[in-house]
Amino acid sequence: MMLEETIAQLLRHYGEELAHYREIHALAAMQQQLCARGELSKAAGRRKFDGLLSRRRQEIALIADKVQGREKIEVSLAQHLGLTSPHAAFLAASLHAAAPCAPALRLTALLQQLTALLQQISALDRQSAQHLRAAREQLELEMERLRGWKRAKGAYRPAGRQKEGYFVEQNR
Repeated sequence: MMLEETIAQLLRHYGEELAHYREIHALAAMQQQLCARGELSKAAGRRKFDGLLSRRRQEIALIADKVQGREKIEVSLAQHLGLTSPHAAFLAASLHAAAPCAPALRLTALLQQLTALLQQISALDRQSAQHLRAAREQLELEMERLRGWKRAKGAYRPAGRQKEGYFVEQNR
């Protein structure tokens, strides 16, 4: 297989992955907005959040399928270039040195887009995690407040009938 054909295959695989990562980015942005608006305190918001998570899992599964095919091509390309590692960054750098053709430049640009998109997804997920931690802490405080009310309410209520037997002393 010629070098440019192999690069074209990699471009196709990375392009398909990029489309899936763009979908994940959109889903992560929707999740972050749900968290930021505090909609997870409502059942409808939690269902929507769970639906978004489910869609993300589906996209990740599709990406995992694509990665297996792409890795085979990367190993083949690394062997062709005489590299010990088929890692994409090494491949891109080596391609510039070995074959500075237009497909190699497009592959490098595509990898840069993919890296930037992954960083954005990571940032959105960190923001969502912060909102979720804050919501959990708020919920824990509310639960503790309710437990306090329950204890206070029980302190002023009669204990109820004794369920064990009575002992009556006859010596009086």
